Amino acid sequence: MNMNTGWKMYALEDEAVAKESFSPKNVAAFEGREVYENITVPVCFEEILRDKGVLGDPYFSTNCWEYAKFETHHQWYFKKFDCPFDKPVLRFEGIDTIAEIYVNGILVGKTDNMYTPFSFSLQGIAREKDNDLVVHILPCILEALKNDMTGVSAVSFKLPGTQLRKSIASMGWDILLRSPMGGIWQDVCLVNDDTCITDLYVHSELTPSGAAVYVEYETNVLGEDYELVIEGGCRDSVFTERVPLLRTDGKAYFFLRYPYLWNIRGYGEQNLYTVKAKLLCNGVVIHEKTVRHGIRKVELRRTSLIEENGCFEFHINGKKVFLLGTNYVPIEALKHIDKERMRKTLAMTVDTNCNAIRIWGGGVYECDEFYEFCDENGIFVWHDFMMACAIYSQSEAYAENLTREVTYQVKRLRNHPSLCLWAGDNECDNLYTLKQDENGNPLDPNKLNTLTRIVVPRALFALDTTRPYLPCSPYMDETGYLNKKRLAEEHLWGPRDYFRSDFYSKAECYFASETGYHGCSSPASLRKFLKAPWPIFDEEGRPTKEYLAHAVSVVDDYNSPYAYRIRLMSDQVETLFGKSFDNITDFAKASQISQAEADKYFIERFRIRRNEYGGILWWNMIDGWPQISDAVVDYSMDKKLAYYYIKTAQAPVSLMMDEDGNEVSLYLVCDVAQTATLSYNVIDAYTGEVACVGELTGKPYASVLVAKWARPEQKAFYIIRWTDENGQTHQNHFHTDIKGIDYEKYTAAAARYGLLVWEGFDE
Repeated sequence: MNMNTGWKMYALEDEAVAKESFSPKNVAAFEGREVYENITVPVCFEEILRDKGVLGDPYFSTNCWEYAKFETHHQWYFKKFDCPFDKPVLRFEGIDTIAEIYVNGILVGKTDNMYTPFSFSLQGIAREKDNDLVVHILPCILEALKNDMTGVSAVSFKLPGTQLRKSIASMGWDILLRSPMGGIWQDVCLVNDDTCITDLYVHSELTPSGAAVYVEYETNVLGEDYELVIEGGCRDSVFTERVPLLRTDGKAYFFLRYPYLWNIRGYGEQNLYTVKAKLLCNGVVIHEKTVRHGIRKVELRRTSLIEENGCFEFHINGKKVFLLGTNYVPIEALKHIDKERMRKTLAMTVDTNCNAIRIWGGGVYECDEFYEFCDENGIFVWHDFMMACAIYSQSEAYAENLTREVTYQVKRLRNHPSLCLWAGDNECDNLYTLKQDENGNPLDPNKLNTLTRIVVPRALFALDTTRPYLPCSPYMDETGYLNKKRLAEEHLWGPRDYFRSDFYSKAECYFASETGYHGCSSPASLRKFLKAPWPIFDEEGRPTKEYLAHAVSVVDDYNSPYAYRIRLMSDQVETLFGKSFDNITDFAKASQISQAEADKYFIERFRIRRNEYGGILWWNMIDGWPQISDAVVDYSMDKKLAYYYIKTAQAPVSLMMDEDGNEVSLYLVCDVAQTATLSYNVIDAYTGEVACVGELTGKPYASVLVAKWARPEQKAFYIIRWTDENGQTHQNHFHTDIKGIDYEKYTAAAARYGLLVWEGFDE
């Protein structure tokens, strides 16, 4: 029974709660108080303050700074409900974060983790009619500060996040506004505690002669009257078995001589077996559960460091796969999960020729539909557990809380073949090495971070050994820590200056799991969240208050941690074009060109080296709130120019170029199983001169050098065109020495060849 509607809500500041000794346990306690009516969950406190007109839209202008004064408020969500069940269970799919649950004045339970559902038996408590339900959410910032902070560390404003199992990005991030207040962020329901199949887990193992398939099950009943019927199949590959329930858990085994395998996009079909378990009592089906399973083998082959014969690459079903993809962050800052935005974002992931997504550890675990899409579309999912950029509490209580979370999420998600890697956290190893011990040595995460070295792998060993585990991204194992060399897998951010500077052009890591570049939102989008999109800087050369707020600065302070980001974007534009701009239209276009060329270069540089490298996951597809960022689609869903450049750069078969010193090189990169035969020509859009022409055949899943020639003294804008064996024409481009170039000359040439796609510009 859905319980999402009909709620009311009341909030009171912490000092007032203490002064009044206010401790409501039933609905009547709120009579005479100013409550918010007609609340529907999922919802967070920030949304209520906005929707009820208490504060302005936090997504507009500088309104986000006004919400801080409510962070120490207690929240009470309450309602009346009827109970039609004889064994009722109240289930919260997600409460953010610290809460007490009262039914008819009785404390039925507490919550302390936004990532874990909580269920409470109401047997003997709930009546058939007119029950009271009160959910008291305590101010998480104050609750976090009650803990021992010894040894923890985080960037400014995020320290409470080291004590809580909630999205640390909600504390304020360089890509998301501060929104820590929480709420009931997922569904609420009332169910009957019926006889049922409680878990169904399918895993498999490839052998030289076929595939072994194991179906593990758990039920809450056993006895001679009960049996389980297991059925599975994909096309003409089927299996079935009847199992007497002499115990509440068990395992069935099947061997498939000719299994259909699951592969990621571009490397084969996404074959999925439908596996159904039916629970029978005296021959009558009383419950059934269905999952889908993809038979595949995933391997991570890695060395710790950049070295001779080093690597960081994935193999699926014995074949190396080169990953092209994006980082996935919360796509809606307040709701965390927005299914309609999610569907559009996933569709864009496929449209841009991605075969991989990395779920970043500062956000949330996604809904089931997300992983189902990835299963069906062959999207490799690199999945962080939810920890990022901090040294978290190592207390026993915190470890137990994390264990419960990992246990739940792994059991929920382990049936998805698209989930190919678990990673312990995002960048936490780096945080350790930035601090020093009493001898002046960097802290060693391998010795100190028990969460990712002991707690998480211990849970995975018990629940899921079918996919590799990486303790951190980037991971600094003992070898990496002791040698202090560049790691095989890195996050390539660096100075964020000229995108072909030595930091980027000479980066040696085999896998980049993060990298990106700023791009200004379109004027139409800017007008939706800024009163004055222009000028960007005030008379003292500082970002205007509005740009500061959306850059993202947690507070109204030019010295705040992320205040540099608007100037960074402006500097990147001036580096590319050698000048500043006097209007928002040209500035936004110049910034989008800068981002597009940068992202294109990052991707193509790795693809050209695909024979030795393992992949690149750029940052990121879409904004989670209106801002200035590295996303290639802004919050309003306007695609920046980079979206289209990336789509071209990630085409399965493509000709692409690079430059090194006084030479330019042309490569044919194929990420398909077939040979690619084509005819091509390369001309300079500025002069019309033909630089190269020919015919060639490319190798499957390989990068091949086609030609080299001397880089011209003058800057060249090469247009690369080719015709494939089906007579279809394709196009790419490459600009030499792309620094201090002429804006008008570039845009004229790019427009002439149809490269410029502008969304949200008044043209």
